[in-house]
Amino acid sequence: MKKIYFVLLTFFLAGVLFWPLSSSTALGEESVAENPLWVVLIADSHLGFKKSNEAFQAFLKDVSTLPFKPRIVINNGDVTEIGDPQLFELYKKGIDPIFEESYSVIGNHDTRWSPEGKKAFARSIDPRYYSKDFRGIHWMFLDSTLEHQTQGHVDRKEIRWIQSDLKDVPRDTPILVFSHHPFQWRGMSVDDGTDVVSLFQGYNVPAFFNGHGHKLERIQFRGIPFIENDALYHGNYLLFKKSGDRVELFEKAIGQPVLQSWFEFALHPKPSTSRILSPKLNARVKNIFHVRYALGNALAPSLQVDHESPISLPKKAGTGEVSVKLGQAGWHLLRLYSSSESPPEDQTWVFSPDKIKAIPLGEIYAGLASDGKDVFLGTLDGNVFALGKTGEIRWKRSLDGNVLAAPCADHDKVFVGTKGGSLYALGSKSGNTLWKFKRDFPFAAPPYVFGKTLFVGNGDKNFYAIDTETGKEKWETALGNFTEMQAVADQGKVFVGAWDHTFYALDAEDGHVIWKKNIGKAIYYSPALARPLVADGVVHVIGKDHHAYAFDEKTGEEKWTLEIADGFASPLLLSNEILFPSESGHLVAVDRDKGEISWQKKLDTAFYSASPIAQGEAILLVGVDGRFFILDGKTHETRVALRVSRGFNFSTPVIVGGKIWIGSLDGYLYAIPLH
Repeated sequence: MKKIYFVLLTFFLAGVLFWPLSSSTALGEESVAENPLWVVLIADSHLGFKKSNEAFQAFLKDVSTLPFKPRIVINNGDVTEIGDPQLFELYKKGIDPIFEESYSVIGNHDTRWSPEGKKAFARSIDPRYYSKDFRGIHWMFLDSTLEHQTQGHVDRKEIRWIQSDLKDVPRDTPILVFSHHPFQWRGMSVDDGTDVVSLFQGYNVPAFFNGHGHKLERIQFRGIPFIENDALYHGNYLLFKKSGDRVELFEKAIGQPVLQSWFEFALHPKPSTSRILSPKLNARVKNIFHVRYALGNALAPSLQVDHESPISLPKKAGTGEVSVKLGQAGWHLLRLYSSSESPPEDQTWVFSPDKIKAIPLGEIYAGLASDGKDVFLGTLDGNVFALGKTGEIRWKRSLDGNVLAAPCADHDKVFVGTKGGSLYALGSKSGNTLWKFKRDFPFAAPPYVFGKTLFVGNGDKNFYAIDTETGKEKWETALGNFTEMQAVADQGKVFVGAWDHTFYALDAEDGHVIWKKNIGKAIYYSPALARPLVADGVVHVIGKDHHAYAFDEKTGEEKWTLEIADGFASPLLLSNEILFPSESGHLVAVDRDKGEISWQKKLDTAFYSASPIAQGEAILLVGVDGRFFILDGKTHETRVALRVSRGFNFSTPVIVGGKIWIGSLDGYLYAIPLH
């Protein structure tokens, strides 16, 4: 009897919660039908390994057996594990027979390990960014990813598209925004997330949706819910039900018959009344300035500058003003809180330049180069610049794609590769094209010159030797995957790692493999990023597998292996120590003879592609979040610590003319005097 009662109860709940979707409501219809609109929301399907593939098949079966037939599915990114085109096709073959319409945003896993970057996703699934109008809602699907990176960023081209797209949207029309990375969260997943959210000021945005975090949760920012979906391979997804002016989200466990109501919001919500009124986002300020704010009903309002102690504000609703004093130059984040237990109600960035020179050139993704006189760099919009010691632009050239890797300056030439698959040799004084080497896949690795030969890897998984004078190919060698590492040559050998978790020693004359070593167990741990260090017949390599390696450069014999924090940035030789920066924020010094840790220091940032550099006995480092440090090489004490940029930094700096030059994704090249 109990079993019969349970079955009847289950069908009753299914009948209540699984409201049928009207067959007359097609995607693209502007009219609102009486029956509710149901949309399936998934995220982080990660097709490509056993657990995810099985979860995806179980999801397809689960959706197919629902008492109603959903027409629409939206995937918040990381559709696949490594951006393999065959996995994109597998996803489409599963989704297309069940749903009449499917929409996806690109995730970092879809581009991080793909030789083509974002091209394969756009070709197989959906455009990088786009919008649709149906059922009285403007649906926006944005690209929050960076080419070949885990972190998020919205480039200037997409920013302009968002602004253009919004011009045709009435101010009272609900806009739902989907991305992979959260534009606002407890950490900084997208470096320009506040800029993106600010684009929607004055529009009706009831909610932002994202994936990436593999957890079902939400926060409020400026009164707007930011909703993070769980990973599909965890066995969960969301169902979106629009009824009139309300949206209700239901949590659905695969294989379970009952929906559980999780969150509800209005499509025309009341705007937040707690805001920072001035200074405006990205304003330049002096050391002491005033902050104007507006408060709604706040329990214990406060204003916090960076990580300093919060400044308590009066609980009185309305506008107010408070004086703020900055302790140092650089970028500072101001956050307005309703209480100490809640996320910030609002935030803004301000810049105090002092002696820091900020030159607007465009988003600098890759490292810098120098010939000792000028600074050379490329930007995401495909421009290459040469700047003099005082920051004056000597020349500018537009190339055929994003510059994803640092240029290389050698004698009278500058070599730079592009996402468009071209490797250019430019005259260092004029910027004129001397020759161009063309391939079908992007150049994501910095070129390296040794003698009259340029060595570089391409997204076609080949490694090339090219004559620096003519641009003619000398030889090519197939690697197991593509590389983002700048190679190093020594004693007739070229050393390079690839995304096949293999480190290679190639013959510099003909490219044949002299020896190779597996590092890590999978593609994720490959030594494909950090340039190796060669010193006194030993080649030193850092991997994402939490180990540093020392190999005999002639034989490949392992000298020592040391478990340290994982890293992407190239090591630095300083006296008899090798310095390894890590993603965990540690700078680890290793005795290069003994293979033992001499000392280590924890810094308040993570280190990615930007490698440390030395000036005398000082150590200079830039973290991924733009924090700049100068350490004493003897005492290891911190001499300087400031946030020099507010964008992500993957760019190794250079020292020219008594200044350190630092590029950033925030669109600026920064010059800081060192004396």
